Formats: sequence, structure tokens, C-alpha cells
Amino acid sequence: MAMKKKFFLFILIIVGVLFAIFGWYAFKDTQTRASLQRALEIAAPKEPKVLLTFIVFGDNEGVNPIVERILEDAKKLGVDFVVNVADLTSHGKKAEYQAVAETFQQAGVSYYAAIGNNDLGKPISRALFQQYIRPQTYYSFDAGPAHFVILDNADRKVGFDTAQLTWLKADLNSQKQPYVFLFYHRPVNVPFTEYTGDDETPASRSSNADFVSIIKTYLITRIYNGHVHLYFPYHLEDIPVRITGGGGAPPQSFLGGESSAFFHYIKVIITEDGISEAVIPLE
Repeated sequence: MAMKKKFFLFILIIVGVLFAIFGWYAFKDTQTRASLQRALEIAAPKEPKVLLTFIVFGDNEGVNPIVERILEDAKKLGVDFVVNVADLTSHGKKAEYQAVAETFQQAGVSYYAAIGNNDLGKPISRALFQQYIRPQTYYSFDAGPAHFVILDNADRKVGFDTAQLTWLKADLNSQKQPYVFLFYHRPVNVPFTEYTGDDETPASRSSNADFVSIIKTYLITRIYNGHVHLYFPYHLEDIPVRITGGGGAPPQSFLGGESSAFFHYIKVIITEDGISEAVIPLE
């Protein structure tokens, strides 16, 4: 009987030792895994938090497969909104506005739009744009850490009217956001126009000069335009400008050559670390 007790005690001691050994290695392994995880977290760059994502494009000139693809991508990407830098229609007719408004509304994506020269129609009127797209043709709003300003220089015989420029100065004075984006249809002071020509008039050139004198005194992050059916980056004073007229109207190549004439949109992402943008070509 004494031998059985000793044997049983011996077994218990062995089992206890084994549990202690395996427990220690399990504890060490857990510590090792935790240490490794902490090291990886420190070594691997942390993805900055995304604060806002939006898409910019222009010159769809009606409903077509390209603009439908842009709106489909916008929904798939889960962007906060899209901005159309105008010429939503090709001739500014009621049926065109109805079709465009229906397409945008059914896309399931928030959108903002500027008005373009084609959208004015003949005789010139902003009434259909105001009825189907937006009550105002120039306005502003805040989203995330950014201030967005949509302007109206659609009429080449006027450019930016005086009342609008007065409003713009007051708007920029009152805004408090770290990033400011401007959107309007007809680009201002485009390079090489001494060779390619432009569609400005004495009145619009004067208004453009007044416009530039205002915005150069503020920290403008980006300007986005359409009107020319291509992608073309340049600077207005020190402000980066992107012409993004690849929304579906026939591409044009007189600025930047054939490599600039393609259907596209621009995706803009604002994160805690700053701004990134990508030009997305479309077939």
C-alpha cells in the first residue's frame, strides 16, 4: 500500500513538473508573440486616417457611358461626393438637363456642380441649371477639413461678375478650414494660349485679372476646371490648377498633345497627413 502511495505521488510530481515546463514555454511563447506584434506595429508605418474623399470631373455634355462609369466608380469607392466642373449638357436644353439630373440622382452619390458655357444654352439663361441642378450658380460649403467654393464664369462676355467677386472675397475672409478648393468651368490664364488662342473677351479678361488679384492673397489648395476636354496641370500664380475635362465629350489634344487627351476623373483624398490625388483614366 505504501508503494502504491509513493508511486501515485511520483506520478503527480511528474505531471506537475510537465505542466510547469509546458506552462512556462507557453507563457514565453505568448510573451514572444506579444513582443513581436509590438515590434511590427512600431516598424510598420501606420496608415493615416482618411478624412475626406471626393471625385472631380467635367465636360460630360449629357449622359454617356463615361459619366455613368464615373458615377459607378464613385459609388463603389464610397467617396463623400463628386464635383462636376461643368458642361453637364451639350446645348443647355431642358431634355438634357432632365436626363443628366435623373442620372446623377439615381447614382446614389452626393454631387455638386458648376455651370459651364454649354449649360447656358441659347438664348443665354441659368434658369434650367437652377431648376434641375442647383438654385445657385456660385456657392460654397465645408466638408471635413476643407472649404469648397464653386464659381460661375460660364459666360465669356462677362467672366466673373462684380457681385460674385465681392461675394468670393467675403467668403474667403470668413472661412476657417485648413484646405480651400476652387471649382469653375473656364480655366484662367492657361499657358500657351498665345499660340493656341482662347475664347476670352475684354470683359472676361478684366474680370479674370480681378479674380486673380483676390485669390492670390489667400492660401488656395487647388483649383479644378473643365472646358477643355483633356487633363492638363498648370499653376495660376502659385496655385496648382487641374483641367479635368475628361467626362465624356470628345477629347481634345491642343494642350499637352495626344497624351493629355483621354477620358478620366480625378480622385482626391484628404488624410491626417495631407492631400493626395490620382488621375484615373477610363476607356
